[in-house]
Formats: sequence, structure tokens, C-alpha cells
Amino acid sequence: MKILAKILSFVLFLFAPILAQNTHVFFSEYLEGTSSNGVYNRALEIYNASDVAVDMSSYFIKSGYSGNNNEWNDEVYTFPEGTVLQPGEVFVLANDGSADSILAVADDTVRYNTYGYVVAFSGDDARGLFQIVNSDTVLIDIIGVHGEVPDNGGWDVAGVPQGTKDHTLVRKSNVSQGETDWNVSAGTNENDSQWIVYPKDTFTYLGWHQGPVDVDEASNYPKQFILQQNYPNPFNPTTTINYVIASPDLSGRGNLSDGEQQIASSQAPRNDGAVQVTLKVYDMLGREVSTLVNKLQAPGNYSVQLNATNLPSGIYFYTLKAGNFVQTRKMILMK
Repeated sequence: MKILAKILSFVLFLFAPILAQNTHVFFSEYLEGTSSNGVYNRALEIYNASDVAVDMSSYFIKSGYSGNNNEWNDEVYTFPEGTVLQPGEVFVLANDGSADSILAVADDTVRYNTYGYVVAFSGDDARGLFQIVNSDTVLIDIIGVHGEVPDNGGWDVAGVPQGTKDHTLVRKSNVSQGETDWNVSAGTNENDSQWIVYPKDTFTYLGWHQGPVDVDEASNYPKQFILQQNYPNPFNPTTTINYVIASPDLSGRGNLSDGEQQIASSQAPRNDGAVQVTLKVYDMLGREVSTLVNKLQAPGNYSVQLNATNLPSGIYFYTLKAGNFVQTRKMILMK
């Protein structure tokens, strides 16, 4: 029995790194933009596509640069202490010399020559997202090719020549995990690539990411509630908010009052999948400034626009409540 226990412990030890590895955290955006007049538009966005909160203390970013044949730099970027990515959330790391609209949505900024020049890349520099799993360092996702310098200053992406140079790359919404083979990730055309290539200095998608929505095969309804980051952000004067309403069981209305439950029951569609949904906007003092949605909604994808023409510049929060689901995100109005 003791021998069997030792064998079992040894097997668990061998497979622990695999079980603990989380490949559902990956690069969701890469921004290689203008470098002139003190502006240095460089940013990386990391997305949590898993259904659990992820403590980023075990993750770090390595940098490779063409002048060193894209070998990994000894200095790495580690996420700020206490950084936790909730499901569907992003972390934006930007060069501190970037445009104000980038800095407004950045979770951290660094100088061009720090952390292995992590956000001082050009189109021919590689970046890798790694996770420490027990005693192993595991590559989770990569942009570019480690140990290889591309011709003409950049790698082709989705059939776009030098796509990693003077472009913004956004991961497609159907991607659910990282890819350690850049050739697979970059693809050869817009259909087989995991990326969408946008012109230089496209900031619209930074600070939020539309990931895959898990759908129930029987009902074709979304399985999870999702509140997306508004876009553009910062904005002036209009911005769009997307959200997903899932199909909960009747217990999903547990946080409603008796009266609200009776209204919901009497007004719900025949499939009984609707829930009472509110989407409200608040200022920094917690005062409600706008109600965008207040009605029963069936499972599905929704989009609503906020027009802030009559609101002053500043930081605002918007909260989605649907059944027992409640989530709040921050947005910035810059006039």
C-alpha cells in the first residue's frame, strides 16, 4: 500500500504542471504605432478567457529584440502585486510615452527601457507570455518568433505584409486560448489568422475584448452573463456597450423582490428565459446619471449606446444587473 501511495504521489507530481497550467490567458491586442515628437504608441493587452479569476502573480512577459536575434532578455515584466483578472477582463500594459487615449485605459505603464524593453518593441521584436507552473516556466502565448528576425522589419499577419509593424493587431473573438506557434497564430490570410489587422494608431479596441461566448447546444442560448468594456474608451460624446444575457433557471431571479418576480413571470416570453435587466451609469460620487436599459430581456447578445453630450468630462461607471448577475466597469469621457 505504501509503495502504491508513493507511485501515485510521483504520478501526481509529474502531471501537476499540466493540471495547473492555464492557457486561457493570452495576448488579445498588440499596438505598434507612432514614434515621433515624444509620442511612443506601444501597448500590449492580456485577456482572461477562462471562467475563473486568475491571479497574475505567476505570469510574466519576456522580450526578444531583433538586435539580439530575438533571444529572450534576462529582464522580464511581472504584473503589479495583487493583480487579478476576472473572467472576461483585460490588463493593458502601455509605454508611458503613449498618447493620452492609450494611457487613459492602461492598467500599468513603464518607460521604454525598463523590464526588457517590454513595450518598446518594433515590428521585428518578439514578446512571450509565460506562466510559472510549480518549478517550470511555461510559454503560454507568443507574438513573433523567438530566435528569428523577420525580413523587412515585421512579420506578415493575416496576409498583411509586415503586419506587426505600424499596425494594431486584435485577437479574433473565437480565440479561447494562447498559441505558442506564431505561424499558426498569424496565419496566411484573414480567414485562417487568429488576428485582425488594423491601421496604425487604432485605439478603439484597447481596454476591452470580445471573447468567445459559450452557447448551450440544446437551446442555443449563451451559458454566461457578460458585460463588455465600452468602446471607444475614452470617448466623446458617444460610446457603445455590449453585453450578453444568459439563460438562467428560475433561481436566477432570486435577488428580485416579490413584486419584481411577479412582473418578470407575467411578462416573460414563453420560453421563460427572460430576466429583468438594468444597465445604469453612475458618476464618481455614485450618483445615477443615466438608465440605458430597464426591462425584461431574453437570452442573447445586446448592444446599447450612451450619448454623454450633456455630461462633463470625467470617470464614470456602468453597472449591469440581470438576475443574480451584477458587474460594473469603468469608462472615461474626455471632451
